[in-house]
Amino acid sequence: MRHLSTVEDTFELEGRSSIVVAPGIPKHDERRATINVGEPVMLEAPDGTTHHTIIGGFEVLSPPNTEFIPVMLGPGVSKQMVPIGTKIWVNETAEL
Repeated sequence: MRHLSTVEDTFELEGRSSIVVAPGIPKHDERRATINVGEPVMLEAPDGTTHHTIIGGFEVLSPPNTEFIPVMLGPGVSKQMVPIGTKIWVNETAEL
């Protein structure tokens, strides 16, 4: 697995089946991942707990973040499962 980002904030959006994490995907990193909806990811919480999910979508915050693309995680992931400091890992096959 390759490290995509470390969660600095989480958001629960009304009417959505999951949560949004920031920073998400770096926009300007030369190793920037080409990530698609449905891409498998692993969440590693600071206490070592892991959860497997997918990229459920991409979000635009207001105002938009110029450095990162916030990511919505797959259904069934709660805010409690993704504390600040959680690392998001992508499969080796993701283009970095």
